[in-house]
Amino acid sequence: MRFNFSVAVCAFAVLLAGCAEKADAPTPVAETGTSSPTPVAQEDFSTLAGAWVLSGLEGGSADAESPITMALTETGEFSGSAGCNRYFGKFVWTEGKLGSGLIGSTMMACEEPTMALEQLYLGLLPRVAHIIKTDGRLQLLGEQDQVLVEMLAENPAR
Repeated sequence: MRFNFSVAVCAFAVLLAGCAEKADAPTPVAETGTSSPTPVAQEDFSTLAGAWVLSGLEGGSADAESPITMALTETGEFSGSAGCNRYFGKFVWTEGKLGSGLIGSTMMACEEPTMALEQLYLGLLPRVAHIIKTDGRLQLLGEQDQVLVEMLAENPAR
């Protein structure tokens, strides 16, 4: 009986610790227009939702025979074409940080240049820590605010 009480107390302590807020966690931002970035509320991707097409990877251009696309929803779910294969996933919040959770894709083989670009792109998505939207451009940034992926609005508003 004494053992069960100790286990219950430990379990309660773990639950309380999980509910504590982390004050030093970075805040992903969304930026619209040319004003300064504004914080994105956790799990609110409404300002980022839309259809996007890849324009650059890690600061370089992303010339691909088959376009790489992303449809991002208001709940953070994303899907699209990685050039050869279809992919899907969801941006999630864990301990105040943005991440991509698990990413799934089909597994077809394509020509090497397309496959290499696809593998680079899909490999960068789990490293996304911040997202910024400015004038029809979506930037997926890493921990050090470096641009990992840059996308343009597929159908910009007129």
